[in-house]
Amino acid sequence: MLFIRKFKHLHYCLLLILWFSTSDSIAVETKIPPDFTDSVFNCGHTPKGTDYRRTDYKTNELRKKVEGAHFTKGVQRGEYGNASSLEGDLDYVLNKFPNHPKALLVAAKNQMRPDYSPQHSLRKDRFWPKKECYFQRALNRAPDDGLVHLVIAIFYHQYKNYEVAGRHYQAAVQYNSNNAEAHYNFGLFLMQTGHETKALEHAKKAYSMGYPLPGLKNMLIAANRWEN
Repeated sequence: MLFIRKFKHLHYCLLLILWFSTSDSIAVETKIPPDFTDSVFNCGHTPKGTDYRRTDYKTNELRKKVEGAHFTKGVQRGEYGNASSLEGDLDYVLNKFPNHPKALLVAAKNQMRPDYSPQHSLRKDRFWPKKECYFQRALNRAPDDGLVHLVIAIFYHQYKNYEVAGRHYQAAVQYNSNNAEAHYNFGLFLMQTGHETKALEHAKKAYSMGYPLPGLKNMLIAANRWEN
């Protein structure tokens, strides 16, 4: 399956973007989002939730129940809700599984729509959490989840907040060193920010794991830095 969008030199990790339509043409803001650790965000308590990575029977059954009702194809594509509004379904999933990587990415992208409203459609006194709060809650629940760090890194890379993106790319490869997607995307980031030697290091790791996209390799070849 193809992803909906490429940045100039940035590919979404395939695991996390399987759920988007190739025909999406949503315009996004160009304003750089602040770091979600900024004190302007009052995120409140972190839902207890369940670590999405758990594989025990109880968690697997809960995952099936939650995703079956609240993370259907329309929600996965960021188009419409199923049991509730799109925002309501995403909020439900992220309350049950704060570090659900696909839901986290969909929720963040949804909030970048020009027509997005944080206000609950039926309760004027209620507002949906900001994407920065979802990020923070995910890290509070699972600070060593490499996929959560990768989602955050890619999101902030897109909006050119390189300081935040760089920190989370580092964490992504630290906590999930065998993830080719993390090394590939980190390599793209390093090329874009002028660190070609480090980019080559992560490119080699990604391609040694069988990563299929040639973009990073082509960039290194063009810069006369690729080594066979």
